Amino acid sequence: MKSYIVFLSLFFNSLSYSQSLDSSQIDRINDEKLDTLFPKMRLDVNLLEDYITTIFIYPENEIESIIGTVWISFYVDLNGVTKDVIILKGLSKLINKEAIRVFKVLPNLTFIPLEKDGEYINQRFIYPVKVNGRGSDNYNTKKIYNPNDLDLVPSYIGGVSELALFIQQNFTIPLVSIEMGEQCCNIWFEFVVEIDGSVSNVKILKSESLSQGKEGIRVIKLLDKWNPGMINGVPVRSFYSIPIKS
Repeated sequence: MKSYIVFLSLFFNSLSYSQSLDSSQIDRINDEKLDTLFPKMRLDVNLLEDYITTIFIYPENEIESIIGTVWISFYVDLNGVTKDVIILKGLSKLINKEAIRVFKVLPNLTFIPLEKDGEYINQRFIYPVKVNGRGSDNYNTKKIYNPNDLDLVPSYIGGVSELALFIQQNFTIPLVSIEMGEQCCNIWFEFVVEIDGSVSNVKILKSESLSQGKEGIRVIKLLDKWNPGMINGVPVRSFYSIPIKS
């Protein structure tokens, strides 16, 4: 047990002065299953894992079945903000980029900053992002247009008032959020309106709550009554962003 603690101490000290680890060090972490290398969290680890799986968007031009682990390294600053996110050991360039994006949009205080001698200190941590296939959404390779490129932007059938009513009636603040005393928060989402009016590729741009962010994704995926974006009278796939206030 003593040697185990010494190893952890040396490992974290090395991370404090290094921007990256080599593959052999990461492989040893895998082999030894050193879960204590992970930062402390406000929520259960299963909720974080579920959240990451939910918001992870697989790049459309990636191979259909990519399986592995992207090892992330980051700091948790004095305010509980995740910052300076880098890849220690990754997969493809696009998968690595998405893993970094996911960590950058995690709510503040997802991880608890390290405390030493009664004071919080900046500390670099590591975390594995598990990648397994392309997820539940159906993707295709057709171009996705930005709103500025469209002659007519997507619109919800029934109008803005119906959209707001649908979200209000379907969004439920999760019990875990209530138990933690989380206040109302704004959550920004981006998604793709398909040519058939359905929604895909839902991602969180900013959220102050893991559980409420996940609930927002569930509700957004139910919004399947859209008029698609148009270019020269032809329906196209296009991005759309929307806030939800819990």
